[in-house]
Amino acid sequence: MRKIILDTLEKDTVDFCEVDESNPIFAKQYEEFVGMIVKENGKWILRLGGADGCSGFQSTLRECLVRASVYGYEFYEGKKCI
Repeated sequence: MRKIILDTLEKDTVDFCEVDESNPIFAKQYEEFVGMIVKENGKWILRLGGADGCSGFQSTLRECLVRASVYGYEFYEGKKCI
């Protein structure tokens, strides 16, 4: 699993331009995984469990990540299981 960053590259990170939208993207806050980025009806949202979400529905994955990062979330790209 690699941490997704939007600006400066660090060890074990991936630049946003290399993120595969078909892979799962997990959200971490306060050192715990708390949610997942999902695409619903053509829009992106950070789901925190059940009906709870953060950042509202956004047209692009990048905009969703940027808006949610304001609340202290970090993002990690997993690998899609077949």
